[in-house]
Amino acid sequence: MTATVDPILLEVFNNALISIGDEMCVAMKRSARSMQGRNGDCSTVLTDSRGDIIAQAVGSLFHMGYAKAVMPHVLKKWGNRLKEGDMIALNDPYQGLSHLPDMVVIAPIFWQGRIAAFANIVTHHADIGGRYPGGQGIASEDLYSEGLRISNVKIYENGSLNEGLMDMILAN
Repeated sequence: MTATVDPILLEVFNNALISIGDEMCVAMKRSARSMQGRNGDCSTVLTDSRGDIIAQAVGSLFHMGYAKAVMPHVLKKWGNRLKEGDMIALNDPYQGLSHLPDMVVIAPIFWQGRIAAFANIVTHHADIGGRYPGGQGIASEDLYSEGLRISNVKIYENGSLNEGLMDMILAN
């Protein structure tokens, strides 16, 4: 049996997904504390439950492919243990990002009690700590000299802020 796809419905659905990504990007720019984020050095992506990209905001192409690189690490660590209200944060170059100033936050999207997709947002921050302003000193000898490394942790769990993690981040 051959499945047929209505091309008009497919295009409407595709544009709806892209619009969601665009709206995420607008919300990020309006609420950003990072000047780079406000000026558009950010990207928003929707992935399916397997981490494959299904939509990316049209105006946020700075970080092409980061979600494809990050999602396998998130899925390997958390699998089906994510719950509604959870959010994952990371900036780890060893888990798919380019450098420490690029911070990603990922939220699972649930449908009928199961993870159906993920909302991903990444933005560049002016400074993530480290030895030099901006965290990118050429004389840095290791990753730790560049700033605070956040490695695939729940920043929100079941809708509640992980206060211990936030205390640690803010203390650095």
